[in-house]
Amino acid sequence: MTDFYSGHNYSTPARKTVWDLLATRFGGWECTANRYEKFGEDGLVCRGMKDILMDLINPESLEEYAFTKYGHRKDWTLDEKKRLVLKTLGGTLGNQFRNKFTCIYSMYNGSKVFPQEEFKELDKMFNTTPSTNTAISKAKLLPIAAKVNELLEPLSKEEKDYVLGV
Repeated sequence: MTDFYSGHNYSTPARKTVWDLLATRFGGWECTANRYEKFGEDGLVCRGMKDILMDLINPESLEEYAFTKYGHRKDWTLDEKKRLVLKTLGGTLGNQFRNKFTCIYSMYNGSKVFPQEEFKELDKMFNTTPSTNTAISKAKLLPIAAKVNELLEPLSKEEKDYVLGV
């Protein structure tokens, strides 16, 4: 259970297993990447997380964690507590899969250029527009962008805004 509660670390063994199962539900990594390219984060609807987690988590560990987390709630049954743990954890993991998809995809498949507008804020700041005839190697820059994103993860929104504004 603790492997799922590792904060911003999306590369724990348990989370890697979840990412593989989610990609499988989308038809594999390439289909998932194509969906992300077409629809962005909104295209990665992570339904079925509860079922995935129920298959992965040892039932005894789930009971122990649910009791530890919500044992003070005497008005809930143990099943209700386990359901809430799975719902909360599933929502957290689903959000991380959507928000960190480029990093997660790169971890499994190497870099792929996603036509996302990741640098839209910088374009606005410097009053530039991306050129279609550019000599920039996007494949070379994607791992750098993923590393910058990883470095910014633990920061609050205000801190991220400050760092990106410098």
